[in-house]
Amino acid sequence: MTIADREPIGPPPLATPTDHSTLFYFTEINNAAGKTLLHRWFYQDELAAEVKLLIGGDRWRTWSRKRLGIRRKHSWRVDVPTLDGCLLSSQTLGPALSLP
Repeated sequence: MTIADREPIGPPPLATPTDHSTLFYFTEINNAAGKTLLHRWFYQDELAAEVKLLIGGDRWRTWSRKRLGIRRKHSWRVDVPTLDGCLLSSQTLGPALSLP
């Protein structure tokens, strides 16, 4: 994936968080101004963090991040539901490569 004029182009790469201490997850949403969505970060299918994101315009790009610490050996999953429970997206980040 590349970025041109602040827009992602192409499919996102698989995350391999063995070399990084932080993962980022980006979301673009249309026609939802004033609503709130969530980024729910799961590590090994256990909820590790929940980030509330207020949508500030009709076309809005937002993000959240998760510092990994020692939790780099396995995949992460990010679910993106609305506050009323509508699941907009779910993506697995990984699987991670083994640490040396």
